[in-house]
Amino acid sequence: MIDLHTHTTASDGSFTADELVRAAKEAELSAIAVTDHDTVDSVKEAMLAGEKYGVEVVPGVELSCNWEREMHIVGLYIDPTHPKLIEVLCDLAQKRHRRNLKTLSKLNELGLKVSEEEVRSIATGNVWGRAHFAKILCDKGYVASVKEGFQKYLGHGRPAHVNEERLEPEEAISLIRQVGGVPVLAHMHYLKLELPELKQLLIRLKQAGLMGAEAIYTEYTPEQTREYTNLIEELSLLKSGGSDFHGAMKPQITLSRHNLNVPYSFLKEIKKHVRTF
Repeated sequence: MIDLHTHTTASDGSFTADELVRAAKEAELSAIAVTDHDTVDSVKEAMLAGEKYGVEVVPGVELSCNWEREMHIVGLYIDPTHPKLIEVLCDLAQKRHRRNLKTLSKLNELGLKVSEEEVRSIATGNVWGRAHFAKILCDKGYVASVKEGFQKYLGHGRPAHVNEERLEPEEAISLIRQVGGVPVLAHMHYLKLELPELKQLLIRLKQAGLMGAEAIYTEYTPEQTREYTNLIEELSLLKSGGSDFHGAMKPQITLSRHNLNVPYSFLKEIKKHVRTF
């Protein structure tokens, strides 16, 4: 069993890369992809940890895209040292910082006293954002959980939400292909689309270079898993799957080979489409 969607302290996870890979080994996973939000800062450490613990580590990234709701494109087998990727990620980091300052302002206007220093104190990596804000809100008793922080204040359409300057989906897909990776559409249920609309979107993104989508994901219902798998196969896309593990930031999600049952066969097929492996 494998997990192709996880996060470390480089973005909004609570495990270092070494801790994550060690946890994957303890969970009897044979392979794991490190896919932090808009950063590759943990990839090198994760690859070294993979050699140490005997776990196959896939270098990855999760890119946030401009969409009416949340759309994320995961890049698997990207070259984390590619100059173009580094350039784009640095630009995204600057845009994220501007959004974070606006979010702080909105939270304070709502009477929720949160400072940049407090957020940075729990953000161990260079990328910090809404998950860290939600954690502070939870720690201060404003909400009962990180999830409630999103539902009440930080999620799409909520009072402290700020639209982020993001890549267009086609740009994210092109970038991932350019740096040697396989672009995969993540957690499709976030898009809130009926199957016919989702099919049209996948066709459009496939024409732009999308190569796969997550057929298995933590929050999918059994019905969604069946429907998404059938749709992916119908469109001849690659199947991927993962937990979206964040450690303590999303304590309801665990690493386990018996949790999602993402088979290694998914990764074998993905490898066939990697330009330089």
